[in-house]
Amino acid sequence: MKIAHIGPISQLDLVEEYSDFFLAEAEFVLKSEVLTSFYRRMSESNHLVILDNGIWYAGDPLPTADLVEAAERIKATFIMAPDKIDDYKVTAQRTEEFISETLFPRSQIIGVIQGSSMEEKFRCIDHFCELGLRLSLPANDTPEVAHLDNSTLDSGTRIMLKRMFVLDQLEQVGYGSYFKESDKLLFLTGLGNPIEVAINSRSWIYGADSSACFQCGRNNVLFSRQFGCERPQVKLDFSEKFDTEARMRTRFNLQIMNFWLNRKSKGGELKC
Repeated sequence: MKIAHIGPISQLDLVEEYSDFFLAEAEFVLKSEVLTSFYRRMSESNHLVILDNGIWYAGDPLPTADLVEAAERIKATFIMAPDKIDDYKVTAQRTEEFISETLFPRSQIIGVIQGSSMEEKFRCIDHFCELGLRLSLPANDTPEVAHLDNSTLDSGTRIMLKRMFVLDQLEQVGYGSYFKESDKLLFLTGLGNPIEVAINSRSWIYGADSSACFQCGRNNVLFSRQFGCERPQVKLDFSEKFDTEARMRTRFNLQIMNFWLNRKSKGGELKC
């Protein structure tokens, strides 16, 4: 499984050094010429660059016109279509509208798997596969595994186990084989800790994005399997500065993450 690290502007050299591919947050691409130049340089150097739709930071996807502008600025390889957390119907509607309102080929668009149940997630996958889209599975705290909701598990562990459950279900019903054989390898969004690398690396998953190494480094926290799974709660500020110790911790965290990645299969190659 490959990794796209997400870090602040002041640490883009570490993002470039440790990432296998790149994920750009649309909202901040539009605000920062530095980020625009960085991701465009990665694209022009034949690196895979995904444009996120902005929902993680803004709470809702950016308008289609803004997503198109951001994608064109950085020459994005793939664009995540607008979605709504846990809502299959709205996600499907937003995705279809995005397809009809833009000139991007469907093979360049990523549909985000949403739904409040496994049945809805299966319907979402089938629908997007029929449309010829690639797929992404977010890290949602949804009720697929009800017995985890009333446990004493921290939120990071609970979300990680829920996504593992979803991936197991997808594999059991044959989606894993389909993704691999059809060259539509799955993307994961929001990798929270190295344990996810150990348990969710599969041949039909291309990779995942994560800002956790930088969030933990900023807080001077070591990012390791031995130190629990709680996801940092404060989102990354792309304008923040790191002192010497925070940068040192971040680099160490990146090395830990990539150590676990390199112990596992890197996944297949995508044909763009």
